[in-house]
Amino acid sequence: MPKNLTEYNIREKFLKKLIDIGVIMCFLGMIEQIVVQPCIKSIMLMVLLFVSLIIGYILSSTLNRTDLAEIVIGVAAIYVVFPLMYFTNGGITGGAPVWFVLGMFYIICIFDGIEMYLFLILAILDDIVVYLIGYKYPKLIIPIKSDALAVLDSMFAIVFIGIFLGMIMKFQLKSYSKAREVAIYQKNETEKISASRSTFFANMSHEIRTPINTIIGLDEMILRDDTISDEVAENAAVIQNAGIMLLSLVNDILDFSQIENKKMRIYEVSYNTQEMFSELISVIRNRIESKGLAFYVNIERTLPSVMRGDPKRIKQVLLNILVNAAKYTKEGSVTLTANAESISDKRCKITVSVADTGIGIKKEVIDRIFDSFSRADGSEINRIEGTGLGLSICKQLMDLMGGEITVDSIYTKGSVFSIVLEQDIIDGSPIGNIDFLARKEGEHTKFKHLFEAPDVRVLVVDDNDASRMVTVKLLRGTKVQIDEANSALEALNLTCQKYYNIILLDYMMPEINGVEALQKIKQQENGLCRGSQVLLMTAEGERNVINDIMQEGFDGYIEKPLEGNRLEASIMSHIPNEFLEYCIDTHYVSEKSLAGDMQEKADVLKKRLIITTDCVCDIPIEEAKSMSVKQVYQYINTPGGRFKDTVEIGIDNISDMILNDRKKISVSAVSVEDYEDFFATRLTEAKELIHISVAMNFGKSYYNASNAAKCFGSVNVVNSGQVSCGMRIVLKYAAQKLSEGATAKEVITTINSIQGRIKAEFLLDSIEPFYENGFVGKRKKIIFEALNLHPILVVKRSSLHIRSFMVGDFEKARVRFVKRTVKKLKGRPISDINISHSGIPVKEQELIAAIIEKNVNCDDFVIEKSSVTNACISGPGTIGIATYIDKQK
Repeated sequence: MPKNLTEYNIREKFLKKLIDIGVIMCFLGMIEQIVVQPCIKSIMLMVLLFVSLIIGYILSSTLNRTDLAEIVIGVAAIYVVFPLMYFTNGGITGGAPVWFVLGMFYIICIFDGIEMYLFLILAILDDIVVYLIGYKYPKLIIPIKSDALAVLDSMFAIVFIGIFLGMIMKFQLKSYSKAREVAIYQKNETEKISASRSTFFANMSHEIRTPINTIIGLDEMILRDDTISDEVAENAAVIQNAGIMLLSLVNDILDFSQIENKKMRIYEVSYNTQEMFSELISVIRNRIESKGLAFYVNIERTLPSVMRGDPKRIKQVLLNILVNAAKYTKEGSVTLTANAESISDKRCKITVSVADTGIGIKKEVIDRIFDSFSRADGSEINRIEGTGLGLSICKQLMDLMGGEITVDSIYTKGSVFSIVLEQDIIDGSPIGNIDFLARKEGEHTKFKHLFEAPDVRVLVVDDNDASRMVTVKLLRGTKVQIDEANSALEALNLTCQKYYNIILLDYMMPEINGVEALQKIKQQENGLCRGSQVLLMTAEGERNVINDIMQEGFDGYIEKPLEGNRLEASIMSHIPNEFLEYCIDTHYVSEKSLAGDMQEKADVLKKRLIITTDCVCDIPIEEAKSMSVKQVYQYINTPGGRFKDTVEIGIDNISDMILNDRKKISVSAVSVEDYEDFFATRLTEAKELIHISVAMNFGKSYYNASNAAKCFGSVNVVNSGQVSCGMRIVLKYAAQKLSEGATAKEVITTINSIQGRIKAEFLLDSIEPFYENGFVGKRKKIIFEALNLHPILVVKRSSLHIRSFMVGDFEKARVRFVKRTVKKLKGRPISDINISHSGIPVKEQELIAAIIEKNVNCDDFVIEKSSVTNACISGPGTIGIATYIDKQK
């Protein structure tokens, strides 16, 4: 079927056009055949072509099967009618060869891809066969009666096929022209929508920033009051941080619009490194600590004190990352780390990382974590607020700044986001040992005004009453003389009556906007403020728009929401020194103390690679410890509750229960989520992990582990192909290879290479446990129980199979089983023999050990109790023997 509805409609219209023209040609062809070659066969071919066209029309119009109609018409015309016309219309001397050209044209126009090539090859082969038959058997061709009629037939074919092809091409060009017109129209509409959206975002920026300006500004006035209680001060600080966070969300939406429209610009300025980190930490600290999380700051003392870049965008990226770290971390900590690497005397590469102990990110999600509107799935994620824009904007901002952002995550254990960015060094002196002092309980910082200038006149022009009130209150402590105007018209009246040193002019106002007001003030007849310093006040969030506005002649600008010290600093920079009765160093403007103590946290040294396995690997406890191998438990379900094998229950605790209540005990593999948690914990200890799994067809363990590994980039799940004592041999050689410094790939290669040389067999007392776990059918169970047979199982193709059986007393059968195995091993290069059992008496164990040591020469012989899981699956008294044949011995 066609790929989409548009393509389907185009092909349907094209086919109908072909059918319309084809029907006309069929009628004309019939007339031509009567004149040139009045042969019933030739006329019937035209009738057949006409019928195929009608069938095609019905299939396309009535049944909506354009694809089938194309095939019916093509097969009938190209492979039936046209070849037969060659033989009924004079062969090469007539007009039939021209119809072959029409057939190829039809195939190329109608079909695509493999269909086109297939039909085209068949058509060419068909034409070749027709020509060869006509050449070898000329008697099969019905000749045209005269040369004149042959010329007429050829001319008819050329004229009609030429007209046919011309009309089809004209139809195609007309369709293309219409499609182009539609595309141009849609493009214009899209551009209009884009422009409307940009206007919307610009207006939204102003409309949202204006009330935020009021909230933050009035909140700052509360914080300035040193008579308020500690509780009020704390509440006000929370409101201030919330306002800043809200502003950050608004900026994300606006920035996304700019990036989409390719209008985002990076503006590099000199910035103080200490100030940038101080401001960043002061904004986020309260949010992190309010969740009960520890906040660690580890900023390298050797960072250059002044660098050149875009501090606003750097802070925006880091703030987004820190906010996410706080959102997705329930307990634990968030760690901010920064260091620098010198590239040259004038340039360095800074690396800033944010590590958290949160829910982490699954491996399959990491590849799209920086996509717009992308969020991971899951109940934990869905309960957390977020737009999915933050990280996408971070990625694109880092690209614009020539840096990179990366993520390294361990699912369920946390993530580390890092940015790497090159910056110019303006002042290479190190920032030193900065004491980020905490705001102690019971006190809040007393606000200091930057200057006092009683003789300076300031005019505040803003149509929003709340914004105007905030500006006036923030400047009240500087003792400047302030007048207010609620419109540009009122401001123009005041500038004719009084001189103002500084005019603060809002940009978006009704009737006359800020730019028009500036021009009128500068050109005002009898105006007293043509030489005044005019500063733009704007809630416009797009920097490039602000720059365009500034080109109109403003002396500076102040961005809303207003912040007290920055507002004062901007105004002070435009006041002559003789007007300043009091001022302090403007370096104070950006200095802020932290909301908590700075703490340093050393990185935990991880191992390069570790090996883990399932608990069904019957390995001695001390040996597992010596190899630093951790095992994943299995669940043992008993009448007394569910227990974790190797963790909550051992073979000694459950032996009697297995013997007495076998049918009431079952085993279940741990879930994918359990494996995820296990892998995540292990990855806090090592950078990479190899999990040697039980044979892939033995329960669900291998598949659950493999699915869990998809969440991580550093977990390799390997099918051991073995169970029980056979797994212990695999594990031994994998651990030896790792101890030699092998890579994960080399260890996995070793595991795969030894699997075929490990032979494992097990003798069970009864088939029942094997049946209950779904390994054999009911018929075999009945036979084995009726004859009291002891099944012998062998590991083959990653699964357990019944190979044979033994009869008689089970204890004696075990000894015979061992002797028979030993007999097979005599004279063979055996490196390892590993025996596991579920409850064999000590004396019998000693007897078995003596038989092995007397008859087989091997390097490593171990006899060990099986795990609870294996005991539950195989039943009490089971014995397993695994041997490793070393071909190099």
